[in-house]
Amino acid sequence: TKVILLVSKPPAANVATKLLAADQATGKPVVVDFIGYPPPARELGNLHFAAGLSEAAELATKLLVTRNSELKPQLPITNYLRGLFSGGTLAYESMLGLQAILSPLYSNSPISDSQILPDPLKSQAHTIVDLGDEVFMVGRLHPMIDNDLRLRRLKQEAADPEVGLILLDVVLGEGAHPDPASELAPAIAAVRGLDASRGRIEVVAMVIGTDSDPQNLESQVERLKAAGAIVFRT
Repeated sequence: TKVILLVSKPPAANVATKLLAADQATGKPVVVDFIGYPPPARELGNLHFAAGLSEAAELATKLLVTRNSELKPQLPITNYLRGLFSGGTLAYESMLGLQAILSPLYSNSPISDSQILPDPLKSQAHTIVDLGDEVFMVGRLHPMIDNDLRLRRLKQEAADPEVGLILLDVVLGEGAHPDPASELAPAIAAVRGLDASRGRIEVVAMVIGTDSDPQNLESQVERLKAAGAIVFRT
């Protein structure tokens, strides 16, 4: 078997998560068409999502021709992910992608009722937190401007021995923090330098901005990388 094509009516969320986790573990290209199920992305590793039967067939055929023999199975996620977002839009978009492969997943910006985080001040299992939500905003500047709340929540999440990955957005532009890396990079370095006996914590930063932004995009990216973060532009 070189390519797997998976077609069904839309499964329940927890069933979809189990199916997609099993698909990822095969290491083979898998085309997924859960008819009527919103695709979380165009691609997630070896998973390829189609919007209809014709596209699914076309994708499967192309993948069969271009099959990469070096694809390897992905390791299962054994620790929890915690996302600390400065804004609701990116938090919500991340929920759309992550809900397909992580379960249980909670947020104060949920997509379904089953994902509602009971206490926004305390994460549980896999959690995405929108720190710009009004529950955090009483008497505070927005977290795109003031990193204080996120820095404290970063320490809180890092102290949890079940956490394996922390996801951050770093939004640049007019009206945002003038130099977010100056505060986030030392905090990331501290998290990465924690006692290795509790397991290494990975930190992923999505840096959203342009070369024209006053914060100097290249400098922000380089300092975050130097602190040990894995940086993505999307």
